[in-house]
Amino acid sequence: MKGGGLVLFLLLLCLSPVLAGPVITTSASGRYRVVGPDTLENTDYTRWAEDMTLQVERFLGLPIPLMRGSVVEIVLENSGPVSVSCSRSEGKLQRVLFLSRTGPVEYDRIQEGLIRLVLAGIVERRRREEGLPDVIPAIPRWLSVGLALNLDKEQVARNRKIVAATGMELGATRASTVVGWEQLPEGWHGRQALCGILVAWINSVPEALDRVLERVVRQELVSPQWLAVTGIHADSVERMEDLWAEFRNLQGRAIQEFGGLSMALIDQVKAELPLELKTPEPVCIQPRDIIAARKKWPGAVANGAVVKMERLQVVTIGKAPELGALTALYGRFYEGVAAGAWAPILTWRLSRAEAALKRLESLTRAREAYLDEMEQGSTGKRQGQAGVLEEGSVPELEKSRIESYIDETEKRYHKP
Repeated sequence: MKGGGLVLFLLLLCLSPVLAGPVITTSASGRYRVVGPDTLENTDYTRWAEDMTLQVERFLGLPIPLMRGSVVEIVLENSGPVSVSCSRSEGKLQRVLFLSRTGPVEYDRIQEGLIRLVLAGIVERRRREEGLPDVIPAIPRWLSVGLALNLDKEQVARNRKIVAATGMELGATRASTVVGWEQLPEGWHGRQALCGILVAWINSVPEALDRVLERVVRQELVSPQWLAVTGIHADSVERMEDLWAEFRNLQGRAIQEFGGLSMALIDQVKAELPLELKTPEPVCIQPRDIIAARKKWPGAVANGAVVKMERLQVVTIGKAPELGALTALYGRFYEGVAAGAWAPILTWRLSRAEAALKRLESLTRAREAYLDEMEQGSTGKRQGQAGVLEEGSVPELEKSRIESYIDETEKRYHKP
């Protein structure tokens, strides 16, 4: 081969992946097709999509079989935002999820987009079975967002924490308002979390979520009046709002009572504990390292400790008394640091504060775990309909266990 031919051959060899075009990979069940740069990356997305679908099946208590002629296509692009397309072509439903391979991963949007397409497939299949005309399925945004935020424990717990942290529980947002949310601006995590809590509440009412899905299958509006009377089987919208408030209060009682105690608030206090020093190069020191740091930056540590004492008093104003007691212990430690107290005294004060923090975290996690158990109980009713609920299980007993635990906790803190 002559020199020119060799160069051309090597050039074609380098360009062969580009000339060959994108790689198409189909998932194990055949429900998903990924269009991307290579088989390895495509396979990661097919596995993720199948895993999400399995979680949806478990939550809804129904299978999501392959629908012939209508797979979900996931297109991996080099740039662009996450977007969802649902259209019809030659009588077939075309469902496409466009994802960007560059930039930050917007997991919540990716997950919600996939769930929306899964729900569109459920609508399409059921309408075919019932002989209804073809449509481009419209999925309520609160439903797709809410379902996506109920697929695992971490997301359910995060919903409660976000609602608590944003203060939306104080606004007593009505269920009628949430079902009217079609546009959920990015970054409004409080609204999205409330959608998750609403779907969890609907799912806690026997067969209510099935009725909502059937309403969506018929492409009819899930209005407050319909949700109250037909979906939830309440007498009126106002009665539905009372039940919604009771559900939120039951959740909030275990986490937000005692002045608003939650792991989210404890994490906020923990973020305030390190000491920021005003040195030529700013330094952030954990409490355990402050005693030794006094030798290197005596003046900066003492000044920083004075500021930290004031900051810890401010950060827990209006919060749970347990948080105030915790920051008071750390305040005593920083008071000793500012006064140049003897190292063994500082070590003892810090040990007391750390032990109190550990106990408070343990108690709060246990409180949230009981909420998770309660929610699993409500989901278990749906699983029981699908033959998954264990024989002899009595979900009604779970509520009394939770309330007994809360009563004991209230006694511990002398709260009426």
